[in-house]
Amino acid sequence: MLALIYFLSVEFEAKYLLPVFSQGWEPLKDIIFPTGISFPYGELVVFLVLLPIIAEKEKLVKVVWIPIVIAGLIVMITMELIIGLLHAPFANTFYFPFVKALELVTYLGIVEHLEIFTYLLLIGGGLIKITVFLYAAQVVLTQLFKVKQKSWHVLILMVVVYLLSLYRSENVAEHLYVGLKLVPYYLHIPLQFIVPLILAVVIFLKTRMRNA
Repeated sequence: MLALIYFLSVEFEAKYLLPVFSQGWEPLKDIIFPTGISFPYGELVVFLVLLPIIAEKEKLVKVVWIPIVIAGLIVMITMELIIGLLHAPFANTFYFPFVKALELVTYLGIVEHLEIFTYLLLIGGGLIKITVFLYAAQVVLTQLFKVKQKSWHVLILMVVVYLLSLYRSENVAEHLYVGLKLVPYYLHIPLQFIVPLILAVVIFLKTRMRNA
């Protein structure tokens, strides 16, 4: 419903969406790798920790693609809104173009300041994301140190995350530099792709040797 309001607002210009691929396919490579592939899809690697504890794995295979497709559609619609509201050349000048785009939206001259929904989505999405990561971290640590899961383990992890958050970036520019230039290469790519690939090869070889 909100997306429909955004598309129907007078500020949205469909002509900004054209021409498609005006610069060819070449610029897409820089967008897809490494940030486009590592966020948000690369973060699905966290569910490798959760899959073993699911009882009915057969049913999971049938529906696991649905949230991935929905997430892709949401990302696509969001980018179209940003381009249609700000125009691509100007969208790149903002740190958070989606928030800026929604600040411009009015509907029927009555509905304004829809960016509040963006903040709610960011807070809600961040809460869910942190919760999943904390639970996965608890599972990994308890398996690594061979201890039973306790509720207070999560509290310890929350304290650690809070203490680490105190050493955040000094400003938005530094935050974006670290998040877009350093983290994808030194954390996302190794932990999301290289390490799981190595583990998959090791498990495959061990399984073959065991069955031989």
